[in-house]
Amino acid sequence: MKPNVLLIYSVLITASIFSLISNLCRWIVSITTEKFQLQRLEKILRNLKPADKLILNNFIANNERQIFLSPANPSIDWLLSCKILHDTGEVKSDQKRGYRVAIWARDYLSKNPNLLY
Repeated sequence: MKPNVLLIYSVLITASIFSLISNLCRWIVSITTEKFQLQRLEKILRNLKPADKLILNNFIANNERQIFLSPANPSIDWLLSCKILHDTGEVKSDQKRGYRVAIWARDYLSKNPNLLY
């Protein structure tokens, strides 16, 4: 009976170790991926065009949470594609749509307001 118990314990311990290693690897990959994504996005913020800076400055300088802008503006499309802005889905009577700046972008630009000038 003892060899069976030892075998069961060794299988359980091995399975636990593999599970722990697997979870650790997933965590490391997610942290690394998140870090590289943030670096890529910060690089985009450091290389903004004047029209993009003007839009983002409205959020940061005026501490606005949502701004209504014309969706026909090419800077809006670019900022949306970079995930710097999010469309709230709200539409005003003058066909302007509501946009919010991403939290990570707000935090980075608030700490580095010189990027908007």
